[in-house]
Amino acid sequence: MSISTAGISTLTDQINATLAAAADDADVNATTPTLDELTNYGKNLKDGSTTSQKIESFLTDRLATSITQQSVHTERIIVLDDAKNVYMSAIQNLDRSLLSTINSTNDTINAVNDAYQARINSGCYTDLFWRLIEIQEETRSVGSSSKGGGSVTESEYSYIYECYRINPTGYVSVGREPPPRGPAFYGGRSGGGVNVSAASTFVGVSTTTVEYVVYRDGSLQHESVPLTSLFGFEPVNLFGIKMYDEPYTKDIGDTFVTSFIGTCGIGTNVVIAMSPVNTGGLNEIRPGQLLTCNKPLVFNTDAYVITGIGVTTANLAGINTTSNAVGLQNVNVPKIILDDTTVGQVYAPEETGNYVTFTVLVDPATLGNLAIGSSTNPYTPQRIKCPMETNDIGKGVRLEFDRSGSSSGSTTWNQFMEGEVDPDIPIDATSATSIDTQIEQNRVREPVLGAGKVYHKLGFRYAPVIYTGSGQNDYRLAKEGETVIMRGARMGQPRPQTFSLPFSTSSTGGSAGLKELPSCSSATNDFLTAAINVSSTSVGGLTESVVQDRLTAANFLREDMSDLNIRIWSERQLLGDAIARQGTYTTRSSTLTNFSSLIDGVGVGT
Repeated sequence: MSISTAGISTLTDQINATLAAAADDADVNATTPTLDELTNYGKNLKDGSTTSQKIESFLTDRLATSITQQSVHTERIIVLDDAKNVYMSAIQNLDRSLLSTINSTNDTINAVNDAYQARINSGCYTDLFWRLIEIQEETRSVGSSSKGGGSVTESEYSYIYECYRINPTGYVSVGREPPPRGPAFYGGRSGGGVNVSAASTFVGVSTTTVEYVVYRDGSLQHESVPLTSLFGFEPVNLFGIKMYDEPYTKDIGDTFVTSFIGTCGIGTNVVIAMSPVNTGGLNEIRPGQLLTCNKPLVFNTDAYVITGIGVTTANLAGINTTSNAVGLQNVNVPKIILDDTTVGQVYAPEETGNYVTFTVLVDPATLGNLAIGSSTNPYTPQRIKCPMETNDIGKGVRLEFDRSGSSSGSTTWNQFMEGEVDPDIPIDATSATSIDTQIEQNRVREPVLGAGKVYHKLGFRYAPVIYTGSGQNDYRLAKEGETVIMRGARMGQPRPQTFSLPFSTSSTGGSAGLKELPSCSSATNDFLTAAINVSSTSVGGLTESVVQDRLTAANFLREDMSDLNIRIWSERQLLGDAIARQGTYTTRSSTLTNFSSLIDGVGVGT
């Protein structure tokens, strides 16, 4: 669906007519005091009034004027907000159409993901594999040399494997301590168990790769991939709308303050914001405000009350939604204290590779107050969120189409600082990195956000197994985290090509290996094939050009509505100023009463 040029012109005429009518109403109903009314203070004074009485009359008139102005500004805010309705209706209709088109395509991508997982669940594919985590070398004496009578030694290697589950976020480097030693673990060679001596050495396993066992070309082989590899997965970028929003667009009923990517543990009343202090809108956080989390089962209620704000340090390296993600370690970040303890844990990033967003909402005590401070910036912090969700319909100053695959989330930043050096990130003069390099790394850049991606779990046809008998058909599937030792007399480098050895044992007994899984049923295969075909058709039809017409219309409508939002913002600042003056005049009146005698000259010497 797209809006024609004629349709857009008609819509614009309707909007302008509504605005004109609203402006006329505002002019007719306005009660702004005239210049004479604002300056003719003390007009009701009687002759013979004292100096303090005259000043008191002036203050009373000023207080009455500010109260009138408060009413005027409030009425104007309501009228202007009502004029937004025609824009908002058009924008919301376009947004719903955009999200419906995009979400339906994403649903087909997720359906393929579910079909791959169903194949794993059916047992004809697995998401487990044997990973080589350590090699031990033991030197043994095997006799005396026939020449000179010296000792003859030989090396024997023990290969330690662990059953891993494939992970889309990568793998930790290995190099840990050896497993527990003793006959009970190493199992039954002829003559009893074999212990690895304390003098055994560790042969290096790469700290930057994952080495695993695979059945290929008719034999078992060792292969390796980087720690960040997605082997066993097929990543697919999701479609989404990236939304940019700024403070002046807030509806008079909007409760949003700021949002950030954060972390927390279980059973704690502390949330850590993974962004430097004074970044974006973090300096707007105050006690009494509410905090929510978009990850389920982290809070035991919908929102917690913020009771305090502190500062701690965090390592932000790798948090690629911050504007300066490279090498940020020991950075001062906000520590938010809550009135209750968490029931779930949040990481950055989560296992899915995405980030969890915490959102700060206004103090409930302020919900009835439409006034804002005269120094409050209408344009910063700018909030960026991707993907746009149903509850975001109608919001934002600009939308963009996205299929970058970058992690999803919501964050804020100062867009006017783009390209400048972030003053909140110190330069470490002792760092091995040059000062110029650090300065370049610390330049403010737009946070990296996208619609995210899914990881189709392709899995493997050969599963890690533990043999439970003497035959190849007596086995059970290995469990995640289960460890096995591959050990044989005079077994040396390179890696063993025959994985199932008589002296390889697990901690529960039995030799280890890989076993081809049963063939998938026709129902499982058909279910996956159908999901792939539907998704392929939907993805192929959803291009930027398909949504761009609607995006263009939605954005120009937002741009036009921004004029109204700025006027509302100005009226709210004037409202705040009028309310502040009322407090000032009341305080001055009280002071005047206390010193009225002195002001009138009573008891004052010449």
